[in-house]
Amino acid sequence: MHKILFVTADDELRLKYRTHIASLGHYVVVAANGREGIEACERFKPEVTVVDYNLPDMSGTEVIERVRPQSVCILLTEEGDIETGIEARKLGVEFCLAKPVKLTRLGEVVEKAAEKASLSKENSKLRSGVPPAVKGVLIKVGLLVALALVSAVIGLSIGSGGEEDPRNRHPIPIPIENDGQSSTEAGSVTTSD
Repeated sequence: MHKILFVTADDELRLKYRTHIASLGHYVVVAANGREGIEACERFKPEVTVVDYNLPDMSGTEVIERVRPQSVCILLTEEGDIETGIEARKLGVEFCLAKPVKLTRLGEVVEKAAEKASLSKENSKLRSGVPPAVKGVLIKVGLLVALALVSAVIGLSIGSGGEEDPRNRHPIPIPIENDGQSSTEAGSVTTSD
């Protein structure tokens, strides 16, 4: 299900478009003029916006200039209005449809635009990098590695103490027993006076 916005002053067309596109399983919002369309786009964040070129308060291209970065746009023009179609393409409009448009054709174009919006959104997520769950795991692993390194450095500095280990300077004599005699007895020599 995608959110679709229709901006047209024609009450009959708004009703037809809303009914048909909703029957395809989409959530549909309608607006009767450009100002309402821009406000609806800001509020509902539609994936696809269908704008009639002839609006009472501004042209459809003015509306598209405001909503285009947030939504894939389709412009409805009068039949044979090629200049408007060229202008719309320069603004980044995906499709220009000449009125009157058949509902089946409109449904096909809206579906294509919605698919493009989904792919664009997915692509943006992939470009944004590592998913938050993976980032959390990587941060925890990084902290554990850092903690292990700090512990090793602290252990080495405590162990060396900056001076030689006193145990290595003055060996402690250990008596060695030889055939039941102590080392002092075995090594002693008696002298007579």
